[in-house]
This record gives sequence, C-alpha cells and structure tokens, in this order.
Amino acid sequence: MRLLRERRAKVLHDVATAARDLGLTWDASAVSRIETGRRDFTLEEFLALPLLLSLALNETITLADLLRVEEEDELLNNFGRLTTAGPVLALLAEPFFEYRSWRGKTEVGRMVREWLNEDKRRAQAKREPAEERSAYRDMEEIAHELGVNVGDVFRAYRELWGEYTGSLASERERRLVHSAADLSSPTSVRTQRGHITRQLMTELRDYFAARKQGDPPTGGE
Repeated sequence: MRLLRERRAKVLHDVATAARDLGLTWDASAVSRIETGRRDFTLEEFLALPLLLSLALNETITLADLLRVEEEDELLNNFGRLTTAGPVLALLAEPFFEYRSWRGKTEVGRMVREWLNEDKRRAQAKREPAEERSAYRDMEEIAHELGVNVGDVFRAYRELWGEYTGSLASERERRLVHSAADLSSPTSVRTQRGHITRQLMTELRDYFAARKQGDPPTGGE
C-alpha cells in the first residue's frame, strides 16, 4: 500500500481524504499506522481498499495489485505466521469462482482447502509445544546412541529425509502435520510425536545398519 502510494507521489493525507470521502474515519495518522502494520483492517475496510486507493491515486487499483509479488516469497505476517501469495490469492478468488461456477473452481477450492487444513494442523500441533532443544545437541545424543559421528547423522538426515532437513525434530513436525492422525487434542499430539520419533530412530538405525552392508535404505514417508 505504501509502495503504491509513494510511486504515485501521493502523501498520507491523500489516502486519508479518499477514505473519508467513502465514509471511513481515517486520518493521516491512521493511514500511517496501517502502512506500518500498527493498525489492522476491519473486513469492511479491506473490501473498500481497492476503491479507496483508486480514488486517492487517481488510478485503478485492485487487490491483485496490492498482493502482487515478483516471486512466491513470504508476503504476509498474519498473527505471526508468514503466508505466501498463492494461497492468499486463491482464498480471495474461491467465493467468486464458486458463485459463477467457473471452470477451475474445483482446483482453486482444492488448493484453498489443502492450505487451510495444513495451517489448521500446524496450529493444533502448537497447542502442545514441542520441547525446544538445540539441533546440534540432539545430533550429538543420537550419534552417541547409534555409535556414529555427528557428521554421519547429519548426512543421514539429508539422504533419508531431504537436503533441507536440519534436525530430527523438523522432520518429526513435518510428518506430524501431514499425517492422517487426529491432532485435535494435546494428548493426541504428544502421542503422535512419540510414535513418529520412534519411527525416525528406526529409520536411522536401519540406515546405518545398511551402510555397513554398502546399501543405504531410503527414508520413510
């Protein structure tokens, strides 16, 4: 919002004046707080934003203009959770696609539901916070338990679970969110974390056992 305003050489007062023309009670201070993330929108204000900015900037501005990014980078900090552009745009588009029965509504709806379900499960998992431990300390303990070096454990993480896996805990949380388990209660989250941790340790033991035979296994799902 601020970037669009500054590119058109407009000041805070211009946006505030347009807002008041549309019946909102914004002043320049309110616009500044909105632009710097110190004031949230109501739903009504959010829906009025394209018209408000179109009036202030004397140029047609859409929600797509406000949400447009060059790449699928981190875009929004929503209650402390970073959200990328794709799911946000799909979430906004879904009601219209459904209303018009447009081709593609099934795909948009599927994307929105998958995103919301994953976000829901992440939030459920956070209700029962996992113990915060140093990833390196964990690798040291696992290496000691399995009788290998820390570097061997890190290599096993990458070969079994992907090159961006930095800890057993991160792989455990990924599997927890993507599992079919019910995460609606803290007890079920604790139970599933324990089950997944045991599964991961079994995969590591099998990995190192197979390495001795020259044929490392692949990781689990």
